[in-house]
Amino acid sequence: MRGKKLLGSFVLLVIIYNSMLVSGCIKNSNINSTTPTDTTISGLIATISNLTVLSSAVNAVDLDTLLSKPGPYTYFVATDAAYSGFGISSTTLTSLPDTQLRKILLYGLIPGKHLSTQFTIANNIPVQTYLGDSVFITSTGSSFFVNGFQLASYDFAATNGILDGVSAPLIPPSGNLLHTIQADTAFSYFAAAIARASTGTVNIDTLLSGSGIYTVFLATNSAFQTAGFTTLSVINNSNPDSLARIMEYNILPKRVFTSDFASGQTLTTLLTGNTIVGQQINGLQYEVEGHNSSASITSPNIMAYNGVIHVTNHILLP
Repeated sequence: MRGKKLLGSFVLLVIIYNSMLVSGCIKNSNINSTTPTDTTISGLIATISNLTVLSSAVNAVDLDTLLSKPGPYTYFVATDAAYSGFGISSTTLTSLPDTQLRKILLYGLIPGKHLSTQFTIANNIPVQTYLGDSVFITSTGSSFFVNGFQLASYDFAATNGILDGVSAPLIPPSGNLLHTIQADTAFSYFAAAIARASTGTVNIDTLLSGSGIYTVFLATNSAFQTAGFTTLSVINNSNPDSLARIMEYNILPKRVFTSDFASGQTLTTLLTGNTIVGQQINGLQYEVEGHNSSASITSPNIMAYNGVIHVTNHILLP
């Protein structure tokens, strides 16, 4: 795994996103359909054959008791294949401290019984979770997404609610955008560029740590090197306002998940008068195109308290 775990084991699962090429939907992420309907959510998780990673984690922190209560609840869960696709195993989860594991598992638990047909047809409707965080639900009427990831199967009835299968594990935010970027040394060049740019006329540092909502296309260290920023020293000696233009070109002034992408969709960047184009390619992969460069999204929909991050393999240049 790349990166230094600066925030402890809770950031482990966020860093996993940054080390994988993700297509946006994991094969075999459907919940097995031969399930009983006369049991609780806890009972369903224990019974369904491809929810063993989730089941072991739920049992490790005694959440089976909560998930057996009357509720009702709607629970967005990932299958074994979805966890495996992100490099997450039962051992990965159960090695985390109990309080952190509980926070991860409860991020997908929503008070109330919400059938897919009851979701508002709209993009990114915030819904409060059991612990008070938010997930963002998009419905087209026939397809459904949570935090940008598609529901692969849905509306499995339990006596105390609903179970929905998501095509990727839902990982709660661990900090603001700046905090999340700084947490992994795989993005130390981007973090250095933010710091250097913020010494000029545009304070990117304050912007990404404030209350405004943004989307960041987060280029890796190797992407910066390919673009000519070969060392941190080069970044630290660059013109701050020139760096700020690059940073602004890789930031959108709102929350945009990959589920919001349409082929050829124009996205307005933070850099005044400049746009990029986001599109879905090869079915489930995504890329963004700028004036003079393009980038593939290698790790999508990483949550922060004030927005979302998409890891890219190139830096977009205005």
